[in-house]
Parts: sequence; structure tokens; C-alpha cells
Amino acid sequence: MSRKMIPDTFFSKLEEEARHYPVNCFRLANGAKGPLGLLLVTENRSGHEIESAVAALGLSRPGLGKKTTKTATAEQADQLGREDLLQLLSIELDRVHRTRLPCALLLLDISKKGGPTRKQKEQLMAQAVPPLSDALHQIDLFSLDGQNHFALILPGTNVGKARNRAKEIQQIINHTDFSLAEKKITPTATMGIAVCHAYDTLSASQLLDMAAEELDRALKSGPDSICHYSADRREDSCQVTVEERAQLFSFLQKDTA
Repeated sequence: MSRKMIPDTFFSKLEEEARHYPVNCFRLANGAKGPLGLLLVTENRSGHEIESAVAALGLSRPGLGKKTTKTATAEQADQLGREDLLQLLSIELDRVHRTRLPCALLLLDISKKGGPTRKQKEQLMAQAVPPLSDALHQIDLFSLDGQNHFALILPGTNVGKARNRAKEIQQIINHTDFSLAEKKITPTATMGIAVCHAYDTLSASQLLDMAAEELDRALKSGPDSICHYSADRREDSCQVTVEERAQLFSFLQKDTA
């Protein structure tokens, strides 16, 4: 059965329909061969998230055709990226207090020696998306921090496990082919980690700020450094549920009776 050719008017009608909904519409171009299709992205998504999605599809940025709705400035896109991350963190911090399991936030800076331009940074980040996505565990959350860094939320992860994951990520970056201006390079992967425990009273913005401080400390320490913060009060393995604590108290009361 032969397929009909898709006329350009078909895409135009879809673009017109998209204007009535809170979405941004991109036409995916393929040079003289005509359009590849349309990419619909919900409003208020950052430019970096769109870049990541395009990279995950195996398309390059030049493959994007004209945008049919207004675009955000770089500063607005960064702010939206931070807001999205804070929403995810708030959900996970609530889960920490319900499950009594820790949650780690890992901020990852992909760069190159000598310091990249913003455009080069975005190119490196886009190239890092596929290998990083493959390395994520099923419950991990992958986002951006609004400051041109990747943010990985690792539920149920204490500081020791988070450091191990950070080292795994460095290995992945080191074994992935990156290029800038058609020249192969080995980028640096510098990370800052902050962990929230059930006994902590941290807001999402506080945890993000702590991770950002650790990333800043790591960047000052040198390329590929990993710095972390975690409260020293109790080991993660010592955290128990409310039911387990009640049972423990009942045993103690019997012993003292």
C-alpha cells in the first residue's frame, strides 16, 4: 500500500491549530527534502530542555525550523528551568519524610578546559543527554538547574551511593565521544552533591542552594572534582519508619517494667 505525500498545508493547519493551545510549535526541517514533522512542547519549558529533547531524538539544533510562537529570553528560560526543578524537588522531599529514605541532588557541570562559550556549553550538554539518559536508574529524575548545569535527583540515595553514582557518570562522560567545531574533545564532569534526610527540615530551594554551593566548591577545586554535603548527625541506615520506632519503644518499655 503506497503512502500519500504529506502536503505543506497539512503542517500549516497543525501549526494554526497549535496556536489555540498552551504549546510551542517547532517545524523540524530537513533541507531541500522538506519538513520532517512538527515538535510540540508545552509552554514554559526552558530552551535547554528543548535542546535536550531534540538531542534525544538524534536531531541537531540546525534541524529545527522556524518557531511559530514567541520564545523566551535566555534569562527567562534559565528561570523556568529552576522552577521546574524546584517543583520536582518539592515532591521528592515530601516523599523523603513519608518513606524515611534519603534523597540526593547531584548537579553536574559539563565543560572543557579553558572554559567554553555559552553556545559551546549548550552543544556539550546536548551531546551528553543520550549517554546520561541511558545511565539513569528507573526512579531517577533528570532536569536542569537554570544555570546551565544538569540536575539529577536520586531518590533513596545516601551520600556514599551518590558519590559512587557521580564516579560512574564521570566514567560515562570520559568514554563518550564529544566534539566542538568538528574536533573531538574530552569534556570535564564536575559535580556537587547535597543529600536530604528524613530528620532534615530543608525546603527545595535550600537543598538546591546547598548542591549549588558544593558544585561551586568543586569547580574551584579543579576539573572533575566531586564535592558533597550531608548532615553528620545520623547514618542513613539508622532511619526507621514510624511503625518500627513504635515497636522499638514498646520493647524498651517492657525491659524497664
